[in-house]
Amino acid sequence: MRKCVMSSTRASVRAPASMTMPCAILFMACPAFAATPEDCFKKTGDAAIVGCTLKIEADPTSGAAYNNRAIEYRRQGHLEQAIADFGKAIEIDPKNARSYYNRGTVYLALGQTSKKKDFFERAIADFSAAIAVNPKYAKAFGNRGLSYTMLGQHEQAISDYDQNVEIAPDDLNAHTNRAYSCLMAKRYDCARADTNKAIELDSKHYKAYRTRAQLNEAEGKKDAAILDYQAALKFAPDKKTANVMRADLLRLGVNLPEPAVDAGSKECAERLASAEKCHKDYLTQTDDTMRGISRACLAANCGSAMVMKCPLPPFCTQ
Repeated sequence: MRKCVMSSTRASVRAPASMTMPCAILFMACPAFAATPEDCFKKTGDAAIVGCTLKIEADPTSGAAYNNRAIEYRRQGHLEQAIADFGKAIEIDPKNARSYYNRGTVYLALGQTSKKKDFFERAIADFSAAIAVNPKYAKAFGNRGLSYTMLGQHEQAISDYDQNVEIAPDDLNAHTNRAYSCLMAKRYDCARADTNKAIELDSKHYKAYRTRAQLNEAEGKKDAAILDYQAALKFAPDKKTANVMRADLLRLGVNLPEPAVDAGSKECAERLASAEKCHKDYLTQTDDTMRGISRACLAANCGSAMVMKCPLPPFCTQ
């Protein structure tokens, strides 16, 4: 007799001896579903989840099984289950830096999708716990830095990226993210050095080109900004990202081939053009009332652009 475990369910199907061949015919992958606790560490996806569940049933103190099952839940987008399992792994082994780090990445992802401050703060707490256990955990510094970046706390973010780069000098994400925080903190030399380093590490890294383009804009180097936005567009990984780059170029007055211009890009360009005009009015007005009106106009247009997920120029984030 043979036990077949299907997908991620914990139910089993026990076939009588006379049904052994039909089982093999109907379920071509039947042997693959005969899960064992070892699958927790040898397989991925549903097979790993089933294997980890069996391992936990056999040994409820296996922090590694909880951690691995949580990783698979995270990959499948089951974030609440992932958080619960990472929490259990931490409870079993509070000195396991990886479990803190992994749970932190889930909170960071939730923060990025929901824009809720609380998730970023939880992520920071977990990355800090991981660093306390392992002071050389480069990725924990990098992701704690990213959490601070998302909260707008750029100096703290830069400090963490510094640690990340010291431990892992060729970490592409660390250089790219530090460049953005340096730009937001108006530390332009730092931003340029990091974008250049990121492009040196990966000549097709669109994020680095876009950050350098924003830097060039902030420094009044329009032609250089256009070249970098064009490079970012060239290497954009998908249509949605490409549309953001097109909006940047439209905003700077670059004529794009008609097929490359869609309604979303035009709408962003129009909104940001209005915001730019309000910004210029604000800078040139001497009357406090008129400056207040221009400032309100700027905030309204930048706010609308943010809702539409348009690329925000530096004057919208200052």
